[in-house]
Amino acid sequence: MFLDQAEQVVLVIEDSLRYGNLQELSGQAHKLKGSALNIGATRLAEVCKSLEIQARSGETAGLVDLLAKLKIEAKEASKILSTLN
Repeated sequence: MFLDQAEQVVLVIEDSLRYGNLQELSGQAHKLKGSALNIGATRLAEVCKSLEIQARSGETAGLVDLLAKLKIEAKEASKILSTLN
């Protein structure tokens, strides 16, 4: 399930940042954080947590860098999970 949804959630987060919808970004980061914790992807969960908190606070500085980290960690988690299937 993570493999099917993670990529889509990352795209929604990216679009939310692009259009300044910080509430959606925060909600999607929270959703992905929970999924990441369920599969043991703690680094991904930490990035999601940072995105969620920062977006919720309305602070946009650094969100682009966090998004880049999110993409890297999501790709890594997906790669590891796909080798387990």
